[in-house]
Amino acid sequence: MSNSSYFAVEYIFNLASAARHGCGEPLALRKELRRRGLRSGTFEIPRLTFWLRLCEKAALLERTPLPFPTDLLEGWLGWPLLEQIKYLVEAWRKIPSTTKSRQIRKHILQKLKEGHPLNQAERLEMGGLQVLGVCAGEGLSELGEAVLGNRTQTEAAAARTALEPPGPWRAQDGRLEIPFPPDWRLLWRLEQYLDPESPGIYRLDAAALRLAAQRAGTGSIQALLEFLRQMLGSEFTLENLAEIDERPAVKLISGWVIEFGETETLKMLRGLPACRRQLDHLLSPRHAVLDSLTGEAVLRCLYQRGLLAEQDFAQVAAMRQAKGRPAAHLTKADRAFLLRVLLCAGGLRQDAPPGILDRLTAGVEQKLITAAAKKAYEHLRGVSWQPSIEPPEQAGLPLELLNARLQQAIQREETVDVFYTATGRHAPEYRRVSPLLLEQRGDRSYLIAYCHLRRAERTFRLDRLKLADENA
Repeated sequence: MSNSSYFAVEYIFNLASAARHGCGEPLALRKELRRRGLRSGTFEIPRLTFWLRLCEKAALLERTPLPFPTDLLEGWLGWPLLEQIKYLVEAWRKIPSTTKSRQIRKHILQKLKEGHPLNQAERLEMGGLQVLGVCAGEGLSELGEAVLGNRTQTEAAAARTALEPPGPWRAQDGRLEIPFPPDWRLLWRLEQYLDPESPGIYRLDAAALRLAAQRAGTGSIQALLEFLRQMLGSEFTLENLAEIDERPAVKLISGWVIEFGETETLKMLRGLPACRRQLDHLLSPRHAVLDSLTGEAVLRCLYQRGLLAEQDFAQVAAMRQAKGRPAAHLTKADRAFLLRVLLCAGGLRQDAPPGILDRLTAGVEQKLITAAAKKAYEHLRGVSWQPSIEPPEQAGLPLELLNARLQQAIQREETVDVFYTATGRHAPEYRRVSPLLLEQRGDRSYLIAYCHLRRAERTFRLDRLKLADENA
């Protein structure tokens, strides 16, 4: 497949990445997308409103009120290209608000699959399909044949293998180079910390690392270093890492009042002609109040210099959007987030109001519900049900006694805390299970149980299983 086949995925990736880091306003989004320099090929790129409507219909972005990635976005980035485009084509078909227009788009897809010519009205609707890479002229492209064409399973498999695999990452001269097309999910993780200087190029100098340190939710700049070591090799190091202070140098306290961690930072900024006038209203040696008309520009400058935490910068845009607006109903993104929180609470054995699960999921696409649930379970895997005891060092119970204990738990419908050494692992892993059935397969005994960590039914070999409390 040609690079143009990936354009829709590349555009949506960059749009979502910009929105994730506070560029929610249309003007700011357009500016950031131009700065990133997308590979547009030879076709005309549709307006930003087209992409926003497409992503909203596909449940990849939600306006809350500014565009923001949903839980489904990261999962969609990991799909095969053919599945990604097929999903976008289906969303494109559903964009129009009238039944008649949706029917026209449905007929267009049917005619393209069957090789029939389009009329004038149908040709006017082709722009979206062309930018998705499905059409070339008035017929299906190579990608369109793979996505929509009547191909056999063998031909479809051949089309998948023809997709270009991601190349290796390289770091040299203070820059990170990522060949195109990338692994979009890995790139999404990287852009949690860094912004591209140009397509596939990321700076690793002190200024870029200071900005990475202020990204919301990163925890530590060491997380970026560990991620890069996974991609580039364990010997990779970041220069000037010790000079990076991860604490925000400037905090937004209330309204337009900002607090500086050190007086020297305020003095340094007041020494810049572009900042002196905006920082002229001092409340103390470490506090200043910004003008409401120019304050956002100042905070943007501080954020771009890596001095202001991203959540503080995003708070300004949210305040501006909320000003003068009536209270709105929960969006699908709001409900997906609350669903994720609710599932986490349930996993931690916190009671929830009856019926809230049904109320949250009503009208929300199943794929978005599934993505929210996946995020919740990934979080629970790291925080829930961690025992304060260590795995028993002595040999486990004799098989007969272990069978009796587990059979007793099955009869009483009790949960059991165990340590289990899975295939390929050298250390036992803690699990909380609800035993369902004991069975014999040849000379080995097995337990079938619901695993609360994996959120699914699992089979455990008894010779690899130990009770967490064998005296119970």
